[in-house]
Amino acid sequence: MKNYAFCVDSDGCVMDTMTPKHRFCFGPEAIKMWNLLPWEKEAEKRWEEINLWQKTRGINRFQGIYRFLYEFRDKISEADELPRLEHWLQTTGEYSERALAEEVKKTGSKLLQQVLDWSDKVNESINQIPKEKTRVFTGAKDIISRICKETDIYIISSANREAVCREWEEASVLNYVTECMTQEKGTKCECLKKVCALGYESSHVLMVGDALGDKESADVAGIPFFPILAGKEEESWQEGRKSAFPAWLNGNYTKEMQQKYERQFYQNLERDERK
Repeated sequence: MKNYAFCVDSDGCVMDTMTPKHRFCFGPEAIKMWNLLPWEKEAEKRWEEINLWQKTRGINRFQGIYRFLYEFRDKISEADELPRLEHWLQTTGEYSERALAEEVKKTGSKLLQQVLDWSDKVNESINQIPKEKTRVFTGAKDIISRICKETDIYIISSANREAVCREWEEASVLNYVTECMTQEKGTKCECLKKVCALGYESSHVLMVGDALGDKESADVAGIPFFPILAGKEEESWQEGRKSAFPAWLNGNYTKEMQQKYERQFYQNLERDERK
């Protein structure tokens, strides 16, 4: 174990996969599952807003589908079961297909079964994304390949483990990773706490992410954060390489530096970066 832990999100942070996954997999499969084709354009727009272009960017798929279905509750026949989905989200120990399948067995809920089926369909759809579409943001691979000599690398993702590992392997970056911690390991906050519990000093653990949930998880875990700005990913990685990451490794990642990056992060999330 090295003295430093470089924790990084995957989709929309290292891998340029977030927008196509939501645009071509998550949203369309939700529209089909809940028969929302008559409202397709509106549904597509809201799915992308919730998951890509608002402060909820990067939330777990099950949190995202709850928000989406709640907004379209007057158009789905299982709306009366939404409180059951909300209850599971509030009480489950992990946001994963495995945990949801256990809840389906326990409750027999039709809506929860639909959510599980939708998640399976999404996974199948993601697996159909051509390999050549799996792209690493410029700068990210070079930085990870260099910084792994001084730090342990942890993927901290709310996505499906199989998909994340496959994408990193296809992009030839998985070999730099110490551990891939995805939704099966718990929330991002829980994963970061597990990393810290391995014995690193809190200031020696850095979370790099593109979503508000990444920042909030780092705060709860008591570790520093560096943002990758949505729509400006390559510039963010360049800034990390030049300034933030060396400062962190040298013990000079000051509160002032972090606050500057955080202001940029919040301002960027409040803008509409739709493509």
